[in-house]
Amino acid sequence: MVLTVSTQDVAVDALSISLLRPSERSMGATFQNFGAYAGAVVGGVGFLYLYCHIGWTVAVLIQACIFALPLFSLFLVDEPVRLRGLPRVTFKNALKFFRQARMGRWLAILGTMRLPLILTMLPMRLMMVDQGMSTEEIAVWFGLFAMSAGGGATALFGPLLRNLPRVGAIYLVGMINIPVLVGVAFIAGAFPDQIRYAIILTWAAIATTDIVMFRGAMDKIRPEIPGFDFSVQIAIYMMLPAFSDPLVGYLIDTRGY
Repeated sequence: MVLTVSTQDVAVDALSISLLRPSERSMGATFQNFGAYAGAVVGGVGFLYLYCHIGWTVAVLIQACIFALPLFSLFLVDEPVRLRGLPRVTFKNALKFFRQARMGRWLAILGTMRLPLILTMLPMRLMMVDQGMSTEEIAVWFGLFAMSAGGGATALFGPLLRNLPRVGAIYLVGMINIPVLVGVAFIAGAFPDQIRYAIILTWAAIATTDIVMFRGAMDKIRPEIPGFDFSVQIAIYMMLPAFSDPLVGYLIDTRGY
């Protein structure tokens, strides 16, 4: 299921980039991000509610129908014609993405921009468990309140960030993330029983960061290979922080929260 949905996601991203003008990419990233958080709320909370009343089978069938809905919108889209003279798409040509000027710096930013915020997620989740919160409470705070905060931050800051240059927007969200991290550390140390509110603050910051980084990834794509270029950047952006969880868990076990 995850593999097939990811494939659909790659195709939708490539089509979106092909349809959007450079001046529209910031708002495109905003809508993309808002859709992700809205989907997390509907899927994480709505379908758990459905499961309690109709069971998994019907709930998953309804979800499958929802996945099919975007396919009908393709009838309303005129796919851009591939321009003559563009290089032929080959795997070798795709890998040349990594050899572009200053690409190493950009990939380093992609891999680390979200990392400090994501590193706080596992400790906060485990702190909530240690405080005796039920799995239902934790699911509501992470699935409903945190994702709603992410969607709200996207809707609020997306339009505000669209007129900023890409580099300026990256610096801005980086400066926002610093006090957020300090605030999370303060709450965890001084008021650990209020850690749930730190989760909302962190996800709002993550959502704001996502807008800027998605826009930056769109700006780095080559017109002939938008699907590969965008997807490989988002994979680096999302996957590197995920690999840090075992290290964070080890530090919690050996050094404490």
